[in-house]
Amino acid sequence: MRVCILNEFFYPDVMGGTPKVLSDLASKLRFSHGLDISVITSRNSYRDPSVKFSSYENWEGIKIFRVEAPHWTSKSTPQRLAGNLLFTHRAKRRMLRDVKCDVVLVSSAPVTLPMAALAYLRRRKIPYVYVVYDMDPDRAVALGIADPHGLPVRALSWQQRKWLHGAHTVVAIGRCMRDHLMERYEVPPDRIEVIEVGADAYTVRPLPRNTKFRRENEIDGFIVLYSGNFGKYHDFDTVLDAAKAVWSKKPSVTFVLVGRGAKKEHLQTRIATERIHNVKMFDFVPEEDYADLIASADVCLVTLEAGMEGLCVPSKFYSILAGGRPTLALMRAKSEVAYAVDGEDIGIVVELGDSGQLAKTVLQLTTKSEELRVQGDRARYLFEARYTSDIIAQKFEATLSKAAAKNSRSL
Repeated sequence: MRVCILNEFFYPDVMGGTPKVLSDLASKLRFSHGLDISVITSRNSYRDPSVKFSSYENWEGIKIFRVEAPHWTSKSTPQRLAGNLLFTHRAKRRMLRDVKCDVVLVSSAPVTLPMAALAYLRRRKIPYVYVVYDMDPDRAVALGIADPHGLPVRALSWQQRKWLHGAHTVVAIGRCMRDHLMERYEVPPDRIEVIEVGADAYTVRPLPRNTKFRRENEIDGFIVLYSGNFGKYHDFDTVLDAAKAVWSKKPSVTFVLVGRGAKKEHLQTRIATERIHNVKMFDFVPEEDYADLIASADVCLVTLEAGMEGLCVPSKFYSILAGGRPTLALMRAKSEVAYAVDGEDIGIVVELGDSGQLAKTVLQLTTKSEELRVQGDRARYLFEARYTSDIIAQKFEATLSKAAAKNSRSL
């Protein structure tokens, strides 16, 4: 079976998010399932605008075609949308010119990209599977940066409905997203597959708590770890407020925040001006040190802004499970992470915005080392049963095969 993957960023740009997720998935589909993989992506690096990758690369049998496109960094919303449309147009042209496939796997990054898959369907009669990692323009509305009644949102919502209904199958990365797709866009339930992001079972694995990260940074005591993007749709003010409350009662607890993103400067300013001594910030660690970082934690924090339930699912959650650590979920109950944490007893859910409850919970957890150990063991067991990258790839292979079966040229 020949598969074409469409995503704005791809290998070797694998520092996080959809580039890493889809690069890992493509590798599994190629080597574990024997699929013939082509990829259409941009020449840009997600985190470094100065980097340009080659226009073509054969990565261990995966054919990567890259097109020129504006980088989104520091662009206004209209400029980003214009850049997205330009990338989508060039990706469509490159796919029509250079790719022969039986099914297309298109992601929601960027939001306009399914337009290329729909055009390919109409021109070549090749079905597509649409995997929704982030639901736009719904996210922009939920964050309050777009008018739900404005022309751009209404036009993009109309297009989004068309792309969703044009897909052979829509992949939602959580039950909350499945429900949103059915309610907001009326996608039939039999056209939606829930396939979580998952993680590699070997890259991140349970390790002893006495880690290199702790030693190098001279951090003892209880660690609450957040690792990931300091994104616009994550709640960090509640975390800082809770840290201040914890400091007054147990200064040996350290909140460790690792990553980059839109809110980083805001966090650094608050930590400095309010003298929040028990919060330490670090840049991303190298991939080979990520398992060590997760192992440093007593509990790992996952946050999600109000209104984002069903619109995205924090992928770091699956690495936490892989690392055998319990999750402290700061979010509303109707989200995929909260469903799993509550349903499987692998951590605690704290209501979004309740810094007092978060502080109280952290203080209680410092006295429950055995309970945390059991929850961490249970998290790894759950991960191995449901969320390894091998299991996720197997689900995608089955979904892609069903779509390709409609194509007379499929295997």
